[in-house]
Amino acid sequence: MKKLLLMAMTASFAILLMISTGLAEEAPPPPQAPPPPQAPPPPQALPCTDADGDGFFAEPGCGTLVDCNDNDPTVYPGAPELCSDGKDNNCDGLTDCNDDSCVNTSACTGKNENYKNGYNRNHKKGLDKDNGTDSE
Repeated sequence: MKKLLLMAMTASFAILLMISTGLAEEAPPPPQAPPPPQAPPPPQALPCTDADGDGFFAEPGCGTLVDCNDNDPTVYPGAPELCSDGKDNNCDGLTDCNDDSCVNTSACTGKNENYKNGYNRNHKKGLDKDNGTDSE
């Protein structure tokens, strides 16, 4: 019985020694909850540039119609068409004598048969600029 008691005490001592020195296996920590999802980053502010200072921005979504040439202050949506400068001043896709506002001006009258006959949108109507007939 002494032997049995001595063995029990030795085993208990060995277990206590292992626990106190960290050699005993510990239960794994409980799994951690995943972190909460992060909110998406705030949207980036649009770059809104008006390089020529005419009040119209070069980029869409900036609160104005898009300036079709932001390097020229005479070119912006709604600008008066200057009928002999070779530019689309009002950003409507029509340049000089092809623009409605220039058809009957001295810069454009007599240029060719289309202008004499009032055809001012040749590229839109598919008209040949030499004789006013359908070129298709």
